[in-house]
Amino acid sequence: MSDLMKVEDECSEAESNFHYQMHAKSYDSGIFKLALIVWRVLLAILAAKFGFREELEPKFIYIPGPWVDRLRVKSQAELKDCSPDIKLTRNDVIAAWYLKCVYSPQPNTAPPNPVDYFGIINFRRFIEPPKAGTYYIRCSILALRCKFSTQQLKEESVAEIARKIRLKTLQYTSTGSVKQSLRFSEDHASKNLSLKLQGTGNLGLAVVSHWTTFDYTGLEFSGASLNGKRAPVVFVNPMIVNTWRLNIIPVAVVTKNGSRGYWIRATNTSTGWERFARSNSIESLFPTQ
Repeated sequence: MSDLMKVEDECSEAESNFHYQMHAKSYDSGIFKLALIVWRVLLAILAAKFGFREELEPKFIYIPGPWVDRLRVKSQAELKDCSPDIKLTRNDVIAAWYLKCVYSPQPNTAPPNPVDYFGIINFRRFIEPPKAGTYYIRCSILALRCKFSTQQLKEESVAEIARKIRLKTLQYTSTGSVKQSLRFSEDHASKNLSLKLQGTGNLGLAVVSHWTTFDYTGLEFSGASLNGKRAPVVFVNPMIVNTWRLNIIPVAVVTKNGSRGYWIRATNTSTGWERFARSNSIESLFPTQ
């Protein structure tokens, strides 16, 4: 796949090595490391079962498009003096808002618990399309990693969190980075890889997956209609298959509703959901003001 890049990689050897190592640092290799991840998952399940940590509850959230636009405009204005060249996207501020909703209610710790935020990137646009009648069977997503701490997510504004996510997104979606990510995957295709997390604290990993590029609501299924009438998509269920129904890390899947709004399937603690209404206030989203 790394040989199918549309744009020629003009990175120097040092730059290519930097990108390769950036992706390599997100993973551990070996059965022992994989077994350690499984052990941590079991501990998290037992801790929730016996009341030592709050269980995560999934819910549907509707976010109006105008509210997201206002949040982005205010965030962009806050960055005017410190980062005027950074242009935040709707997805940036939605991810930042979700992280604040989850971590603002968490207690302070000394030292602060590290949090690994993983975002999902579709790399299909970077590679040549398959020939007619053929398909790529490989999953076409990459994971970007952005390091935070619970204290940062509690105290920093949505604008600052979104800025960090935007900078990481730009870094991970450069041509050189995408190519080296594919090369790393190819070099380790036969190995057992697991995520290399910063810490083992409560809620030390969070994931936001944006399904906003593909126009699901624009699909039309008249061919399957019994009476031949128009059969539009009226709702898209943003769901990642979870066979065992494990909710041990904060995960949000974001889709558009076809009218500039968003539907999000997200997990949060019961405390986080109780404080959810307050988490949408300007005071909580921009605490430094």
